[in-house]
Amino acid sequence: MGVIDNTHYDKLEDSFTADDYGSISPIPPKQLCLEDCILMAGVGWFQVRLFIVVGLFQMAEAMELTLVSFIGTIVEKELNANETQASLAASILFAGMLVGTAIWGVVSDLFGRRKALIIALTISTIAAFISAASTTYTMMVICRLFVGIGASGGHVACTLLVELVSPVQRSAWFTFGMAFFTIGVLLQCLLAYLVLEYATMSWRWLFLLSAIPSLFPMACCIPWTSESPRYLLQRGRTDDALKVLYKISNINGTSLEADKVFLSPQIEQEPSISTLLCSLISPLHLRLSVLLWLMWFGSTGSYYGVLVLTEYVFQDSGDLYLNTLITAAFEIPSYPMMLFLSEWGRRQCLALTLALAAIPLVALPSVLHSRVWSILCAGFSRMFTYTAFDSLWLYTPEIYPTYVRSTGFSICSAVGRLAGIAAPFIAQLPPIMAGSVFAVWCGIGMIAALSLRIETKGRPLDLGEPEPVVTIRTSIRDLAQSLLRKSYPKDDSPVVMSFRPQST
Repeated sequence: MGVIDNTHYDKLEDSFTADDYGSISPIPPKQLCLEDCILMAGVGWFQVRLFIVVGLFQMAEAMELTLVSFIGTIVEKELNANETQASLAASILFAGMLVGTAIWGVVSDLFGRRKALIIALTISTIAAFISAASTTYTMMVICRLFVGIGASGGHVACTLLVELVSPVQRSAWFTFGMAFFTIGVLLQCLLAYLVLEYATMSWRWLFLLSAIPSLFPMACCIPWTSESPRYLLQRGRTDDALKVLYKISNINGTSLEADKVFLSPQIEQEPSISTLLCSLISPLHLRLSVLLWLMWFGSTGSYYGVLVLTEYVFQDSGDLYLNTLITAAFEIPSYPMMLFLSEWGRRQCLALTLALAAIPLVALPSVLHSRVWSILCAGFSRMFTYTAFDSLWLYTPEIYPTYVRSTGFSICSAVGRLAGIAAPFIAQLPPIMAGSVFAVWCGIGMIAALSLRIETKGRPLDLGEPEPVVTIRTSIRDLAQSLLRKSYPKDDSPVVMSFRPQST
């Protein structure tokens, strides 16, 4: 009897396996999916360049938004506008953002993040420079409308950044990117003080200097950004997605093994606008969308409400621009606060900061006689509302799947702009009423945050938890349980969220 040589079988052991029927089939080599490729491409100069573009866009948007605190006084003095027209001049920017957010989200999901970002930057920059040359009130309002339409594309840049950063580093990158927003707020307040109060120059110089920073992200966007490989893969453009991944790898100085990369398209046909919008109110996303809309309305409305309310509170003190600059500085601590609380949990961060923001908003009308206490109440309300606002900017793109991420983000932002449009008119009410309204908005957002079921901290994109069938009875029960619980249950089970649009 011959001796059996086991060497041959030992060599086969690593390459073959027996299936259920006893036959032997080859084991395919380990392949890299999209998430693996993004991780292996590393973090380096590519993400830094994208981070700079996002930050500069946030800074330019913040400078235009902060003009809302001064534009009412400017149009009343310089363009002979009445009080209602002054409020309209402040609100028209948010009306433009309402229109723009609805546009850029759909454009981004249909035609690409990068194209939508470039077009939005172009519109915002051109309109900002033209507004400095406005000769009539009507021309000013129209220009500010288009500034709002273009500036609302900032969420597209944030979506692009979120899609190209690993889950572990996402919170830190996003937090420091949003820090440019506060830099823009402080810079605008300083410009207003130097131009209008210290040097007593024309308001046109303020508008012109405020428009210059928008040139920087537009100049950097074309050479420094690439299309999102997640978007390309969703559109079936596998080869283009691979080119972007190899580009990221080359710029970062890492390497991807081409024979191990395996990407497959996630959808077979281009979605329509109606498909994207219907997906947000499908059974899979309806409850989540409603909760996000309530939180966006509460946090955005209360934040911009504080901006406008500050103008009415400090305009008679003779130090409007200086006091606004001081209260804006309270936003600086919001970044380490958000970074710390986000690691505790996105939902907890949202609920806590919205609850804390309501306290100084209610107290502000009762301390108007004291400049110090007025600044403290306005400053702390800005700090907490801005922390909640930034947390929503991080949570929203994390929770929506890729095929509808930008559209869902834009609709949420549009709901927030509705509150921003109403804020200047509510600020004209007696201070006690205005502060109470903004505090109620914070309370609505807090209750919505407590009702969230999905925690996104540390999770890869396109993972989540499909919402169960929800009735009014279960919603009330779950809300009561959320309010009564002293702590949140740990939610670590990775449950896959569907990638495809659901039929409704």
